[in-house]
Amino acid sequence: LQREQFQKAREYQAKWKAYAAGDRKGPPPERDLSLEPLVEVLERRRTVHFHCHRADDLVTAVRIRDEFGFELVLQHATEAYRVA
Repeated sequence: LQREQFQKAREYQAKWKAYAAGDRKGPPPERDLSLEPLVEVLERRRTVHFHCHRADDLVTAVRIRDEFGFELVLQHATEAYRVA
């Protein structure tokens, strides 16, 4: 679910970048306030704080971070020793 939302945010971001770059054929893209914070994350203007304990959740968070290139802080990370 998280990956899907980041993918939607990436596509939303691309639409607005194209519009801002001069591809202004027609009206601007429709605003989606639910994706705006995720675009800020993708642009590294906002840091993700991910609360997790289990090793599989930690690995998932790091994989999503690597795929989308955002800043990540792992909160608690109880089983981080297993991942290390």
